[in-house]
Amino acid sequence: MTQVDDPSGGDLTHPQGAYQIERYDPAGPPPQLPPGHGGIAVHTWCPPQSARFTLAPMVGVDGRPATYGFGRALIVVPVGERLVEVQYVSPLRSTLITVSEGEVVPLEYAASYEAFGAGALGRGEQRPSGRMPIAAALTFSLVLGLGAAYLGFLPFLLVDDAPTALLLVPPVLGIVVGILVFRRGTRRRR
Repeated sequence: MTQVDDPSGGDLTHPQGAYQIERYDPAGPPPQLPPGHGGIAVHTWCPPQSARFTLAPMVGVDGRPATYGFGRALIVVPVGERLVEVQYVSPLRSTLITVSEGEVVPLEYAASYEAFGAGALGRGEQRPSGRMPIAAALTFSLVLGLGAAYLGFLPFLLVDDAPTALLLVPPVLGIVVGILVFRRGTRRRR
């Protein structure tokens, strides 16, 4: 899945943030964390086809803002259980994690394809939600449209001396287009 991070490469610290935020590169050296603290490595991204590309999520920890925007950041937190939430106006996704001293817990948030979808939050790679219903709706619409066209052409095909093989064109075309739309909607590129 192609992903879009903060295009400006700017700071992801929320203006009213309550935590120390560091830039984070998972391939780089481990971060230096203060004693009694751990880190939450948050990666927020959205697919380029997403309807809400310009709406950036706010990530909060224990009900307090931490980061804002798309990209990678390390949130330095005291050890213990932490509630991580991703939100716009109201919470969309949340997860409870335990952070040990010196540990970095990786989390990823993938924004939804839909304008008001909740996206996906968790450990490891996350897949954006919302694409399959769109693909199914498009496939259903295409099948209905091609079916109507088929029924509209049927009297003309039967009256004229049209070859009977021509009757197979609309349903075969509908099946091919439906498969292509379905495969494009479920294909995963990273």
